[in-house]
Amino acid sequence: MTNKLNYRKYCTPYDSVKLNLMVLIVPYLFSFALILVYMLLASSANQEYEEFLENNVVEKINLVFLQLVALGLFFYFIKKQKINFKIACKLNKKISIKNMLLIVILGVLFVYLTSPFLEIFEQGLISIGVDLTSDVGLDFSNAFDIIFAILFLGILPGFVEELIFRGVILQGLRPYGKWFAILISALLFMLFHGNLQQTIYQFAYGVLAGYLVILTGSLWASILIHIFNNVFIIMITVINTASNSTGEYNDITFGFILTAIGFLVVLFIAIYYLSKFIKKNVNYENKIQTNTFENSEYENVLQDLNYQLLYKDANVKDEINTIKIHANDYIEPSEKLKITEFRNNRPVRYLLWVGIIGAILLVLLNSFS
Repeated sequence: MTNKLNYRKYCTPYDSVKLNLMVLIVPYLFSFALILVYMLLASSANQEYEEFLENNVVEKINLVFLQLVALGLFFYFIKKQKINFKIACKLNKKISIKNMLLIVILGVLFVYLTSPFLEIFEQGLISIGVDLTSDVGLDFSNAFDIIFAILFLGILPGFVEELIFRGVILQGLRPYGKWFAILISALLFMLFHGNLQQTIYQFAYGVLAGYLVILTGSLWASILIHIFNNVFIIMITVINTASNSTGEYNDITFGFILTAIGFLVVLFIAIYYLSKFIKKNVNYENKIQTNTFENSEYENVLQDLNYQLLYKDANVKDEINTIKIHANDYIEPSEKLKITEFRNNRPVRYLLWVGIIGAILLVLLNSFS
């Protein structure tokens, strides 16, 4: 039985790079193997390959395949690297009901206020010859397909993708600075999907989700907004299907562009003020925890403070002195030295950019082929 006391309670930039390359490359290899299996099954059933792919079960397997492979890669990775993912990915810190409600409100505003701008982007892609027609293979007027979509296109990705991108990758890149970690994890999240049509939306969402994780200190913030965002869009699709509406705009006028810009301004203002409320709640909760923590909470408090000290967050030294805890009580100097070295680790930076550039090329090839 593995001794989990020896598991690391943090992620490094090297962890971020390795897991990123795994989730960008390995799923394509598994997809190739799945195609070969489909071809064999189609041949044994005396069916054309294209006809076999239209099978209802096959379509559903295709929808969840990438997520299941990514989930398997995540657990393989954290076990191989001996990482306590609950602490390293910030799953051990809960968020209050107040902040949950504020995050849900932020999710609603994000979906609605970005939609006009995204329509302009899509029309621009169509004008240069990009084919945006797609069919997920689900009937959104069928109750079973709706439940399937909520479970496997709404909830499952909310956990899998957040564990990878706002868990290991974002936390591992934090020694380079929080905004570097937020932006790069958002970019990698966008490229993971390989969908040119949704690039701006996925990148913007990735930035928002990463910001919420940093703001609250909890991965549950991004998991919540991700699941809500996915399920909300699914329900909009169900409503549009029931009303025979496409949910799309017909003409892009100058007035429509001004409206889109206005919506984005409102969104930024909403994010600013809602973030202040969320931060205020987090500070209050941390103050209570710092002043009244019990022995069972000691490790969590110490973990948060050590990370903040390691990443040079403001005022953390005063917080540590207040409860008489020093970072060396938790993280050995040799491990801190390793993370310091990663900041100037050229191979890590090169591998990171190789992964980003390679993923961009894959997105472009998939979109224009």
